[in-house]
Amino acid sequence: MYNGEHTMSDNTLFWNVDTQYDFMRDTYEVEGETREGKLPVPGADRIEDELAALTEYAQDHGVTVVNTADWHNEDSDEISYDPEEIENDDEKFPEHCMQGTPGARYVPATEPDDAYRIDWQDDSVDLGRVQSERELVLYKDVFNVFAGSPHTDTVVDALDPDRAVVYGVATDVCVNQAVNGLLDRGIEVYVAEDATAGMGDVEQLDAVKQAWEDRGAVLFQTEELFYSHEDALEHVGSGHGLEGVETLYATGAENDAWLDDLAQHGYIPGGYALKLQIEH
Repeated sequence: MYNGEHTMSDNTLFWNVDTQYDFMRDTYEVEGETREGKLPVPGADRIEDELAALTEYAQDHGVTVVNTADWHNEDSDEISYDPEEIENDDEKFPEHCMQGTPGARYVPATEPDDAYRIDWQDDSVDLGRVQSERELVLYKDVFNVFAGSPHTDTVVDALDPDRAVVYGVATDVCVNQAVNGLLDRGIEVYVAEDATAGMGDVEQLDAVKQAWEDRGAVLFQTEELFYSHEDALEHVGSGHGLEGVETLYATGAENDAWLDDLAQHGYIPGGYALKLQIEH
């Protein structure tokens, strides 16, 4: 359990992608007023229990969380007021997550607690705070956080994670950009599959996820983070055993890369491999 003093758990980073009201809810209530989400992702409201579990796990184990968020103004390249342009250009969208609006807020399941918020319009970043705060918010102006904020690489370099656990919306847009951007930077990526939701159909989303796995990302179910050793034994791939894995890892007989390889090839549930790396 987290003892209240911030240290980065085994150099693992949680990466929460754009879980804001305008993407997460068809309708929502803020300050006693019912509002409509501007660009709701189908099924996003059904992943909030998993999001809440990940948020709580990170808090309990002192894991740093980078929360990305769209943060637009009227001059943002992504924003269009022309319906025809929006219809014909897949990089143009109506107003959503406008700076300072209720729709740009995080849903309760992922609302950061006392975070250091870094605006894409800021001139600089306080690296001391980046390395000392457990919760960070990276505001961005386009769906790719590595292009939408001049500070993303600075933050990632300062944190220097071995691996990132990615979740949020939308699977085939901003989550896809985050996963590939992290992989491009040599960071191992775990994706909490049941804590994501996408815009495309099942076939399209499966293709996106397969492409991640082809690059070495590990997909897992959120509940696997809470598995006991016995639970993990019941869920390993067909014909594979888990005997000795936890003992070997706890005694330092093997390393993190070994566990990642076991998870990637189905010898051990991905979330359980992640749990071992965070908690030992």
